[in-house]
Amino acid sequence: MPKPHDLIPPATVRVVAQRGLNLYEKSGGAGCEEQQLAKAIVSEEALTPQQVDSLSEFFDRGASWRKNIRQRGSSDYCKWLMLGGMLGMGWVQKLKRGESAKKGRLQKVVRSHKKDVRKRFSDIVSRVSSRS
Repeated sequence: MPKPHDLIPPATVRVVAQRGLNLYEKSGGAGCEEQQLAKAIVSEEALTPQQVDSLSEFFDRGASWRKNIRQRGSSDYCKWLMLGGMLGMGWVQKLKRGESAKKGRLQKVVRSHKKDVRKRFSDIVSRVSSRS
């Protein structure tokens, strides 16, 4: 998992999220999950891993908001902006790519150690059986 300071949204993402929040509240929207996430983004504090996962899910499911994103003022456009727009999506994808790369490196190390342990065990077993 990324370090806590990595989970603080960049200033550019926070600015876009604030624009989206202002537009959403101006248009009378209230109480959606994206609004809570936007407030967390704007707060300048580290997001939780669960919040990052929620952002990632929003950007991944994209089909619903992509249709209406060009309609400025639509609720989908507001949600898109509240979560940082293109900058937010890029930031979240970068976090997720880093997380995947770390998992991949860790899996390689574990596989390497497993092979080493198996070889050592095999050597020990062959030495013990040759003594008998």
